[in-house]
Amino acid sequence: EDVVISCTQELVFEDFVVTDACSEVVVTETLDSLSVECGFQWERHVIAIDNCGNASEATQVVTQTDDTPPVFTSIPGNLTLDCSSPEPEVEMATAVDECGAVEVTWFESTVPGTCESEYTLVRTFVATDACGNTSEAEQSISFVDTTSPSVTLGAWGQGDTLIVGCGQPIPSAELIVEDDCSAWTTSSALNAQQGSCNGENTQTITY
Repeated sequence: EDVVISCTQELVFEDFVVTDACSEVVVTETLDSLSVECGFQWERHVIAIDNCGNASEATQVVTQTDDTPPVFTSIPGNLTLDCSSPEPEVEMATAVDECGAVEVTWFESTVPGTCESEYTLVRTFVATDACGNTSEAEQSISFVDTTSPSVTLGAWGQGDTLIVGCGQPIPSAELIVEDDCSAWTTSSALNAQQGSCNGENTQTITY
């Protein structure tokens, strides 16, 4: 009878049993490989002839199917990078299949983070065998902003301290702000302390 087995099973051709009531029998067997879209298939054809020339024929079709998806052998690890870092080049995953060759392809998508400069790059790897069975694996690359903006004062007289005469206007400070990843905003707080005489005071402005 015909047989269907998985490609992971050992292929064993059982012997044909031929009997004749009157004489010995000569058995001739041929094995042909058939063309199939995926998996493997063989056709066994047997002719049995007795001493009087009487002949009988039998045919068996053995089909080896592939319904097992590929298995990944290596997947790039997840990464966490600073938001100013460039996106790394793709490191391909690898996969094997118990029945034949495997093709690994990939695509990527972007998941927004909690702020403008943060996001996660998800790279999906798809392993496909000759019969269309597939497996998927993912690598996540997170870009985070953990560095505060840098703030410095521009040319403002005597470094971070400015001394002005009584009654003179206090000029606004020139702020130099830099951030590697995103836009920024500024705010300030004023703390005034009376000096040793009327008209003198110290004003501390925190940005």
